[in-house]
Order: sequence, then C-alpha cells, then structure tokens
Amino acid sequence: MAEKELMHFACAVDPRGYNTHFDAAGHGLALYLGMANARQKEKIEAYTGKIFEEIGSGLLPAFWPVIMPENQEWLSLKENYSYEFKNKPHNFHNGGIWPVWMGFFGLGMSLAGNSNIAETMLNSWMEIENPKEPRFSEYIASDTLKPGGKQRLSYSASGLLFLIQATKRNNH
Repeated sequence: MAEKELMHFACAVDPRGYNTHFDAAGHGLALYLGMANARQKEKIEAYTGKIFEEIGSGLLPAFWPVIMPENQEWLSLKENYSYEFKNKPHNFHNGGIWPVWMGFFGLGMSLAGNSNIAETMLNSWMEIENPKEPRFSEYIASDTLKPGGKQRLSYSASGLLFLIQATKRNNH
C-alpha cells in the first residue's frame, strides 16, 4: 500500500507521486496473483464496501473516486482522449463501471478467499440488466446505472463469466 491510511493499492506512480485512485483491474490482478496479504485484503474489502455505499449499488467502477471538473486531475483527464472526450464524471474511465474489470476483480477476490463480493456484484448487475438479453455494454455510468458505450461486447460478457465462476469458487 502506498500510504498507511490508504485502504487499497495505489493506481500508479509517476514523477508527481502516487495516483491513489482505486483501479479495479489492477486490484483484480494483484488478488489473482496472491500479492495482497491478509491485512491488505481486509482493507481492500472494506474500501470496496465504501464504494458500494457511495454508488448505492454493489457495482464496482474501473477507477474510483470520480474526477470532477474542480479536481486537480481534471485538466490531465480532459486532455487525454482519442477522437472524442468520453470521461465525463461517472462515465467511461472516470467512475464508469466496466463489467470486464468488475468481473476480474470479483474473480481475484474470490481466489483470495471472498466470493461474497463477487456475488454482490453479480446480483447488482443482474438487477439492472435483462438476464434474458443482456446488453454487455462497454460500461455502466456509476451515477445513473445506465449502460454506456458500445453494446454486445465479448470482453464485457467475460465479466459475467468471471463473476459466475467467482461465486462458485468458495461454494464447494
């Protein structure tokens, strides 16, 4: 952990210092590879719960917290895009919930011994999704819980498969 009071791993390190945003994919990988000790896992679980509370749903954004126009990081975010700006607050990589990374995080957490978080995310996703005809959208906006970006993406479908597998890991 980058700082003692930080409840999760830092997202990145650059010449300006640590980027302390939560990164679901990075945490999924760290958990999957067994890089978190017991205390770190507890802190990550607690922080995940705080994110669920803030969003009002058991869905996990790719990066958290959201960067708002008044935040110091906004200018860098605003100028970093291809074709068109998609990182409005709660969307895309700025607080958007990417099913693939949510699923990978759930799988990592399950391998680390907690399948309850994966089950929470799976149930929350199915509450807003049509289980008979899932959209498999690129991301879900964390403020409205509405789908965003492209639809019917195989990597978003993989998030569902990761979560289903994660919920089965500790139930045997």
